[in-house]
Amino acid sequence: MKMRESSAPVSLLILNFFLVISATNHWLLTKEGKIQPQVDSPYFLRRPDDLIAFLNQSKHQQQVDTLYAELLHIKTDLRMKINHVDSYTVDFMYQTKCIVQYFLQESDLLNSVTTRSYLSRLYKPDVDSLTFVEGGIPKCRDFLELPFSLMCFEHLDGMYNRKNLSMNVEQTLLLLGLELSNPHLGNMLVTKLRRDPYAWRYHTLASLYWRSKGNALEALECARRGVYLAPRQFKDIALLSLGTILQRSRKHADAVIVLGAAVDHAPTAENHMALANSLVLISEFNRSVVHYEAARSLDASLSDKVTHIRNSMVCFKYIKKRLLKIAAILDEMSEKLKLYDERKKLLEESLEKLLQEQAPLASRGNQQRDEGNDLHQRGQYCSTRYPAGSSEPVLFCDFVSDIQMKLETGDLSVDLIVTYLEHANELIHTHMRTIGVFEQLNVDNIGDDDIESLFNGTELLPPTDSPAAIPSTGGSP
Repeated sequence: MKMRESSAPVSLLILNFFLVISATNHWLLTKEGKIQPQVDSPYFLRRPDDLIAFLNQSKHQQQVDTLYAELLHIKTDLRMKINHVDSYTVDFMYQTKCIVQYFLQESDLLNSVTTRSYLSRLYKPDVDSLTFVEGGIPKCRDFLELPFSLMCFEHLDGMYNRKNLSMNVEQTLLLLGLELSNPHLGNMLVTKLRRDPYAWRYHTLASLYWRSKGNALEALECARRGVYLAPRQFKDIALLSLGTILQRSRKHADAVIVLGAAVDHAPTAENHMALANSLVLISEFNRSVVHYEAARSLDASLSDKVTHIRNSMVCFKYIKKRLLKIAAILDEMSEKLKLYDERKKLLEESLEKLLQEQAPLASRGNQQRDEGNDLHQRGQYCSTRYPAGSSEPVLFCDFVSDIQMKLETGDLSVDLIVTYLEHANELIHTHMRTIGVFEQLNVDNIGDDDIESLFNGTELLPPTDSPAAIPSTGGSP
């Protein structure tokens, strides 16, 4: 009898202990070294007896933790890239004065007749005066059929497809006293070509006439005949016109070949300058320097222009490389943000799988209040779920879990970074439009050492990684 009375309290104690420890099935070691129950545990399952669900929870939890850490790493990397972009942008802003002083656009490099020496070789005293005889317009094809000839560079794409060429009016020609704007010039040329269809001078002059009107095809046809008919000592004059037409029609590679032939026939300042300009337009900067220096040595009046182009090369190589570096970083950021979106989507999917197997937090409300963590202080969420064995969706609502609260904080937000990237891309495109002709050119072909050695006796504007370097040589205040 005494034995039965003494065993009752022991049984009650064991039962009470079992009830206490059954309330929480996940314990956590804190940083302070304390072991505390984690009521919001991924292992607090709807079906505690489901071993497969328990094992899957561990996998889902690991995926959530891994993806969360990866998202934080991506965001940290994006912040570092923003710092790099800001640094390069500040460096770029130091070059403002350089851009203003040495700006160069494509029209500055388009060839035209600029010296009277060229005209003196084209004109003869007996053709200086105009003969006003009615006769139409000087279409050179009407006066002389020209057979296929490699002498006229028929193998070049611009020559073969010359019907597709177009060019703007060459305004410079109207300012040189050539009477190209005189309405009777066409009549004079027609009269002369009818009288002597093999006169290379009139075909070449007719090419200038059509260039002044912006008619690439007719200008090219006349220049072809000039090249074919001109004697060797004058062939460079027609070649210069032919190369200029190709250049102004944006057939720059073809223009380089033709103008190279003009220099070979007569290494004049005019021909060297034309070839140098065309070489720049195909990004052959170091080759262009050789011909710019040759032109300057033959004609001192070209010195200022050559110096301007020289400084422009050095200045805009430095500037464009900075802009390209910024653009590359922005591209990397864009790819990182795509990766971020992909990983965040995977995180949300893994989290949803994790939450679906957990018992609702609402069912643990009493214990949460006992531990001083009232669930009613949390937010709530609702989602559509499909119960096992059913294709009909149900609306499920619960309190926000710890991991959901963690994900909703600003730690993972990249909205400001996205906005920064949008504005930075707009800014870089705007800056690219401020570098003129160099926007389309490959500045990697500008060799700083080669340029410095080729421009003998001239002071270069030195490119450098130091923002203070260009101000010291007149770059930026």
